[in-house]
Amino acid sequence: MKELIRLYHLLLSYLLRPVLLWVHTTARPDNLKEELKLTGGPVIYVLPKRSIIDYLVLLTTCRKYGLPEPDLGLDFNRHRRAVCLFLEKTTAIKRVRRLRPSHVLLHLVRQVQEQTGEKAQIVPVSPFWGKDPGTEEPSIFKLIFNDDEDAGWLQKFFIVMAQGRNNKLHFAKPFEINEILQSEEDVDNAARKIRRILRIHFRRVRNTVLGQKLYVREQVISRVVAGKLVRQEIEKEGKGRPQLVRSLEIRARGYARELSADQTYSIVRVFELVLGKLWNKLFSGVDAVNVENVTRLASQNYEIVYVPTHRSHLDYLLVNYTVYKSGLPTPHTAAGINLNFFPMGWFLRRAGAFFIRRSFHGNRLYAAVVEEYMHYLLTQGYPISFFPEGGRSRTGRLLPLKTGMLSMVVRSFLRNSERPVALVPVFLSYDKVMEVKSYLTELGGATKKKESIFQLLQARKALQQYYGKAYLSYGEPIILENFLNTNYQGWREADEERPEWLASAVHDLAHLISRHMNEAAVIAPIGLMGVGLLAAWQKALPKEELFIFMQRMITLQRALPYHPNVRLVNDDVADIFQLALKLKSISLFHHAAGDVVFLNDIDGALISYYRNNIIHLFAIPSLIARFFQRDDTIDQDSLVRACAEIYSVLREELYLRWDEDEIEGVVKRYAEAMAGVGLLYKVAPQIYHRPPAQSDDFVALDILSQALGLTFDRFIITAVLLAKHSQLGLVDSDEFLQQCHRMAQRLAILSGLNNPEIVEKTFIQKHIQLLKRKGLLIPVDDKKLRIDERVAVMAQNSQRLLSPDALRSIERIFKTTHQDNKEEEQHGQMEIHGE
Repeated sequence: MKELIRLYHLLLSYLLRPVLLWVHTTARPDNLKEELKLTGGPVIYVLPKRSIIDYLVLLTTCRKYGLPEPDLGLDFNRHRRAVCLFLEKTTAIKRVRRLRPSHVLLHLVRQVQEQTGEKAQIVPVSPFWGKDPGTEEPSIFKLIFNDDEDAGWLQKFFIVMAQGRNNKLHFAKPFEINEILQSEEDVDNAARKIRRILRIHFRRVRNTVLGQKLYVREQVISRVVAGKLVRQEIEKEGKGRPQLVRSLEIRARGYARELSADQTYSIVRVFELVLGKLWNKLFSGVDAVNVENVTRLASQNYEIVYVPTHRSHLDYLLVNYTVYKSGLPTPHTAAGINLNFFPMGWFLRRAGAFFIRRSFHGNRLYAAVVEEYMHYLLTQGYPISFFPEGGRSRTGRLLPLKTGMLSMVVRSFLRNSERPVALVPVFLSYDKVMEVKSYLTELGGATKKKESIFQLLQARKALQQYYGKAYLSYGEPIILENFLNTNYQGWREADEERPEWLASAVHDLAHLISRHMNEAAVIAPIGLMGVGLLAAWQKALPKEELFIFMQRMITLQRALPYHPNVRLVNDDVADIFQLALKLKSISLFHHAAGDVVFLNDIDGALISYYRNNIIHLFAIPSLIARFFQRDDTIDQDSLVRACAEIYSVLREELYLRWDEDEIEGVVKRYAEAMAGVGLLYKVAPQIYHRPPAQSDDFVALDILSQALGLTFDRFIITAVLLAKHSQLGLVDSDEFLQQCHRMAQRLAILSGLNNPEIVEKTFIQKHIQLLKRKGLLIPVDDKKLRIDERVAVMAQNSQRLLSPDALRSIERIFKTTHQDNKEEEQHGQMEIHGE
């Protein structure tokens, strides 16, 4: 009988082989053979239901990846080392579930028990035909063509015809039958336990890959309007007047309709196909790294909130596309209402975008609708994605995060903490950003153009250019419950919707997300080259010196990585150079004495964007190198103290990962690593010397010392000017800000660096706010600030980092300002005396 069944299956296999010509299969994980780590013993592949086409797809995939090829036989022997087992059988209409294990599973477990020398491994394999999770609305079309887990062989035929080009095969890590037998003496109990493990596994994988069923939009709109927060706001504004209450309900429904997504699988699938071709047209590839950081959470049934950096309009599409291609459900993505224009808005809404107005100010009802909709998504298991920076970064630096939507996520969790929530920072980077030229004009004062169908049509020209690669890296997830338990232990007892500690918690959460974003940085080739060229005098370097610098930075990163999640894209400096030429990011001057690589004014401003993406990775080495500009030799203790003075400022702007009490050990480790790669010479156990002048290591160290551009100078200007003012004890905040701004302008002119970012007042304001928090500036009234005595010590160390030109400029502007103040004071006295 067993042989007859096997012959029947083999006959079906031969009859169905032509169908495989239609099927296109993608296996997960990508590095399949390395991930499975099969021991060489017997292998039992388990499929969730009896399906010959699933078996044929499995067989073909095993051949492709060099895995043991499964047979449909029931016994292991010397020639047959792998078999395929179906967990459930099917009829023509649906799958038949049984509580007891099949006789095939029992037979295999007994065989493994009898053959004590054999360690058989079970490999669960989950096939997916399409990724449509289905909807709550019944449909005959969907019943026939969607991948129904209970589908019989007749329905399966139609599913394969409809979804054959979108087949996924998910392999799980193997486990040994012998381990189950050691804990279960009875074979029947062991077989039941294995069956139970497999059923739970298949259910979990299906939920992970497909996610929740797509909701019916009108039902969700009604649910949002009837939600607790919306009803409270309507009752508060309605003041018991029925007509006004009804008007507010209509308005709330309109807000919900304007806001909510209407995700459909067909549009998601269209986006997958179109974007796949678009990425191939625009980029030479899309690299997604650290994917395991998010797939692990999905398998553990976490509600995932993706929080990506924002570099380009392509970010919306890139995040969703990469998540989908990684085998996870497509998230609902918050998009600005400016993107809701015809026809793009219609497509984005059906791909999962929900549109939010730029400002909620003064419209509490709208804010309640948005928060209630977010709460619905979070509690019903729909992944979410939003850009916490609020807008695209025009400088390439990470912007301070907006806390509005983060606050909604935290408050939703406080309302219902049954489902665990994980925030996943995502770092996005490009070899070339499509909008980077418009960013430069906007930084120069130009008005941002409104998104429209005309801009979309003009974007066709962009398809004719080459943009290198796009990079997406998942950072270390933040488990919201763990974050609250660590920092706000009494959060479970909070009765009110907005407890007093909420603002502080959201602020701390935003800083933690920013740090984790930077910890997931991708060192893209153009950014690395920009670090070197922008640090050079006149933005030009001999080709060999540029190559030496990049190689030293690559070696330093490998010797002491900023974080395990940081990824280096390419370590071949010649390839990096050729890519930069292909992207037209640099210029090359051929000379008999050696080629020179340089940047013109426009290219220098553009490449600074990509440099800024990764500059935080080199902040501490650059700070250390800066102290060796003046001093040949520095002892370790002096170096640590000097770095610690300015680290708090660097940490605030660049969102560096270490706390201030960790900086001593960090500086020591980096100094040792720099000595290990030749950037410093260690002349005694705790004494460092810079390399000999004109040596390759000296050149690399000198470039590294300038790697942060004018960042150091901008900070030091603030400290030195404050020290000058400290003789008076008080400083006018507006006047001081203006002085810092004028000084930054002067340095920008002297350095020849045409970049509006340098004189951006927000960076100076941010630094002044930090000094206030640290108690170095104490507000006296609305305008006056008292200067703490510690500022003089900070300024003394800071002056060691300044160039002589910068010091002379500070002296001049300080004298000029005080001369103007004296003249104004004298003029005022003359008016008082009537002269």
